[in-house]
Amino acid sequence: LMLEGGGLVNGAFLAASLVDELQILMAPALDADPNVQGIVVHPGGLAGSCELSLASIIPREHGLVQLTYTVSRKDAAPS
Repeated sequence: LMLEGGGLVNGAFLAASLVDELQILMAPALDADPNVQGIVVHPGGLAGSCELSLASIIPREHGLVQLTYTVSRKDAAPS
């Protein structure tokens, strides 16, 4: 299942441990608008609740870069 939500939806799914992979496309452009919401928003933040591990970096056309991270709970017991 692919989730393409806004920052609040993405944050809620991450906080609920329902995300196992995060893909980000980085474009060679800067917006810098202070009113633009980030890709993940969650009340109180998510610091310390999940961990991202870089899985791959793939260059794409037009200067795009696709970053793929695996997502795991920091407080999860080791398997």
